[in-house]
Amino acid sequence: METIKIQGKSYAMVVERVKEFNKQFPDGSLITEIISNEDGVVIMKASAIVNGIVLGTGHSFETVGSSQINKSSHLENCETSAIGRCLALCSFSIRLTNTYNVWTSLLIIYLWSFRTQ
Repeated sequence: METIKIQGKSYAMVVERVKEFNKQFPDGSLITEIISNEDGVVIMKASAIVNGIVLGTGHSFETVGSSQINKSSHLENCETSAIGRCLALCSFSIRLTNTYNVWTSLLIIYLWSFRTQ
């Protein structure tokens, strides 16, 4: 996964995390939804789903006009942030992907699903 340096640390941009997620889980899905969009404030949720199992979720909020990008693209910015947080929770984060953590998370979620049935 490609990274860039921010303040001396490696950072994987959201587009790179999405590519890595799609590479590791070609049948996986990233689903986004608007939770709220009122008075110039949007709240979004992103979910990473593999074989019907939610691996993680991420939320974000943005306010219209709060930054240069949010003057015209607050919805897109909010969605990207939610996806980035979701994938970070699934171990696709600032550092290079740790495949062991991803598969460990999958196993824990899979086993937990039997406990809740």
